[in-house]
Parts: sequence; structure tokens; C-alpha cells
Amino acid sequence: MAAWGEAEVLYIILVITTALGMRLTLAAAIITRIMYNIEEKEAVARQRIYCLSNQSGLLLRGEYTLFFLPLKKIKSKKKGIFIPSIKATNLIINFILLSPKVNLPCKRLRGLAFINQMKLMFEQETGECFCNKDFAAEDLKRILQYVRYNTFAKDRRGKKKAILEFHPIEKLFHVTGGVPEEDRTYERLAEVLNASFAKHGITQCSHKIHYLANMYVETNYFTATEEFGNKHSYMPYKGRGFQQVTDWNHGKAKTKAERERTSNYKAYSDGEGNQDIYSGTNYLKVASDIELAADTSGWFWKRANINVDAEKDDIFGTAKKINNPSAKSTKSINGYDMRRVAWIKFKEAFNNYPYNCVTDASKNPREYGEGVLEEMRKWADQHVQYKQEGEWIKGVGTTGFRTAQTKEALGRMDCSEFVCRYLHKLGVLPKMKAITTRGMITEKKFRNNLGNDNIEKVTGDTPQAGDIFVWGYINSNDNWSGHTGVVHSVDGDNITILEAIGSGGSSDESHNRNNGGYEGKNCTRTSVYQKNGKALANHTGWKGYFRPKNYTRQL
Repeated sequence: MAAWGEAEVLYIILVITTALGMRLTLAAAIITRIMYNIEEKEAVARQRIYCLSNQSGLLLRGEYTLFFLPLKKIKSKKKGIFIPSIKATNLIINFILLSPKVNLPCKRLRGLAFINQMKLMFEQETGECFCNKDFAAEDLKRILQYVRYNTFAKDRRGKKKAILEFHPIEKLFHVTGGVPEEDRTYERLAEVLNASFAKHGITQCSHKIHYLANMYVETNYFTATEEFGNKHSYMPYKGRGFQQVTDWNHGKAKTKAERERTSNYKAYSDGEGNQDIYSGTNYLKVASDIELAADTSGWFWKRANINVDAEKDDIFGTAKKINNPSAKSTKSINGYDMRRVAWIKFKEAFNNYPYNCVTDASKNPREYGEGVLEEMRKWADQHVQYKQEGEWIKGVGTTGFRTAQTKEALGRMDCSEFVCRYLHKLGVLPKMKAITTRGMITEKKFRNNLGNDNIEKVTGDTPQAGDIFVWGYINSNDNWSGHTGVVHSVDGDNITILEAIGSGGSSDESHNRNNGGYEGKNCTRTSVYQKNGKALANHTGWKGYFRPKNYTRQL
């Protein structure tokens, strides 16, 4: 939206109309950049409301009165902030956006959602993040596909597989809970999540990431809206909904009064405007009614004040409040390891939060210098999808997956491709080639595969910036296992590495995590390892460091 000038005024226009001569409808219309006198303003407003209401299916009939309520503009260094001179209520509002650049259909929203939508109009949104911004169905599908592809579980034979292999992306809430088939769509999921988030103040990227990461585990990867099993001590009020709202004390409470006093189901039911989910068998609706599944979870999130922990980006804090408020360690939280992995992957799917977040980018700013190493670090920090692909496939021919400069080829890579692209950027490899770790294990092999002598083996195990490490060996299954990466910097015993790493991670993940390295796996990343640790010099099959030379660009 264009910036506001000093002479421009923003109004909320409340429209009181009688529809069919009987029913009162409260409509709120925002009209922007109006610079007319009162009479002209009302005439323009009436015309535009009538036109848009017909387009959106809300036919305004009979007489109606316009109340012009000005918004006060507060000066700030970055942008103007508008505060309405009215207080939002819980009335259902038919919300119409009217502006020179906005033409949206009428939506039914509660007061809080109305305020959130107003905030979007005041330039708080960004195309880079989801702060104060609704999900579209395609957003949720893309995000969940990424997370399911990058989180793993073992099958019955003990083989590690991506969750996406167990639950294809088209499948939602199909395992248990009784959600009707027509509600098991991304369109419906987006609708109920957006409504719940707006109603309960889950508006920032940090809020949504932590909500979805915990929901991922609570709903068994978005497949179930009901806790498995029927022998829990707190039956029948077991976990249901997107955050598995549960009455933990139901089986322990000695009196009805105590059960009701500690019941989440009862507390939600007693809330103004909420459905009764406590009486009879109404609790079943929390699992089968997707709106209730979302609303009860948003209510619980707000009641437990989980946004506070989410804004600290504290996955232990949010997981604790949802799963076990008395937990002293991660071991006391069900599925904590998966929550943590999901938290990391949701951040990546949110365009690498917090770096592109309008609210939190300043919390962890990225600064890059000049030269190829800094280019590679920036690339590594984009967490490009890890995938081993062949440059040549029998019956197909050359694929270009490892050498092409296309978006598809650059969007997935393994460790050796990452290193080859580094050498290509340096000018050591004039033409991009596909060399695997097996072709890098000695100076002679490395040079032969490069097609030149622009690489040399480093004597000893003390690297410098720009060096390439390699390890590789034949594993117990008679298969080749190897890895390589680029040394970004050396600080005593800490070596900062740029690499593309698989789902298994490194052999020194604890040191990496504790020293500022990125803990996400199955992607490109910046890692921090010990010079003589298990990820480098003490790894099985260690081959050493190789130093590029005669490069044509600034390192």
C-alpha cells in the first residue's frame, strides 16, 4: 500500500442497515485515501459499499446510515500507526475492505479478527513472512510437505523413512478423530487456523511456528485429532483437537467439584460464546469438528500464555506448557525430540525465520562480507534441501541435477555438489563438474577429476579458511560412506564448516549445537566442529584437508 501523506485521512465507516426490513447487520468498511468534503465522502462511500457488497454477495437493502469514525495517526520513525477511536466488540462483523488497491469479498469476522485485519492494512504485513498475515491453502500445503519430507521415523523393519512416505501430502487428519472427509482439505485447514489465530492473538511468525511444531507432534504429523488409546486414567476427556486439550486430573480428582475445577473441557465450555464440550458426549466434537479442534487449541494456547515462550523462541517452554507443565527436563515431555526437529523445520519453511521476519529479523541479523566464502556461507544459511541425485541416469542420460544453474538443480544438493559449486565459483573448476567424495580422497584423484592441478593436499590437520575436508570409507554394508565440506574459519580448536548434510547429521552434533552451529539437518548449513573431534580429524576414514590454488576470484 502506498505511504500516507499528511493531508490524507483514514476512516472506519460503520454501516447500520436493515436487511429485508427486519434484520440488523453491523458492517465495517475501511475507506482509504479520501480527500473530499463530508458530503462527497458519504456519496462515494455509499456507491462503493453498494458496488462491493453486490460483488461479494452481501446485498444491502433498505436505508442505512454511515458513521465516520476517524483514526488517529501516531508518528513513528518507520511508519504511521493508526489507533481506532472505537473499541472492538465480540459482535460478528461483516467486514468489507474498500481501498484503491484492495477489492476483497465480504468476510464474517469477530471483533478481534477485525482489528487484526485492520493491522494488515497498516503496512505491518510483509511478503516475506506470516506476521499478521493469513495462510493460504497452498502455503500450508507447501510448509507441511517440507516438514514431512524432512522429519523421519522408522518403519516396522527399522528402516528410517521420511514422514512423507508414511503420510502423503494429500492426507490430513485421516487416521483418527472422525473429521469428515470434506473438512480434510488444506482450504478448510487454512480457514479454521486463520480464524483461531486471529481470535486468540496468535499473530506473529514465532507464535505460529511454535504452535505448528507442537501441533505436528500432538496430531501425529497432522493425521489425528484425537489421542490414541482408550485406557487413559483421564478418560473420557483425553487429548483432542490440534493441541490435544486434556483433563489430566479427571481420574485423580476425588470429587465432582474438583474434577470440574481442574477441567480444561469445562473451562472452555464456560467461556462466553463457546460451545459446550463437557456435557454428555460433547467432548467427541473436539476431535470431529475441525473448527472446535482449532478453537479449543487456540483458547488453550492463549489461556496458558504460550506466546510468551514462543516469542523467546523457546521450544522447551512451549512444549512444556502443552504437554507437561511440571516437566524439569526434556525427557519428561512426550515426543520432545520430534517437536524440536519440527520446530527447526517449520522455521526453515517460514522462509528461514527469523531472518526474513518483519517482527523478529533484528533478533538474529545476518551480516556477510565479500568473497566466495561469504557467498557460500550465505548459501549454506539458506538451508537448501539436501538430496543425493545422479548427474547421469541409465536410460535417461545427463540430468544436470548436479551441474546445471537452474532453480531446480540449485534447490537440492548433497555435500560433494556443494563443494564442487564452491570450486566453480572460485574459478578452480572452470566448468561445473559432478565429482563425488570418492573422487576427492587423494590429491591425485582430486586433480584428475578436476582436470587440473588447482588443488593440493594440506600437510597435517590444521586447516585455514577455504580448505576442503574429506572423509570416506567402505561401511559394514559394503557401501561407500563419505562426506566433505568447506572450512569457513578457524578459531582455536573450533572449525566453522559450510556443508550440505543428510538427515543423520554429524558425529559431533552436541558440540555443533553448543557452539553456535546450526542444528537443523538434511540441508545446507553452517556448522561448528572440534578440530580433533569425531566430525573431522577423528572420524572414520579421515582423508584430511585439500587446499584450492590458482583461483581467479577473491576467496
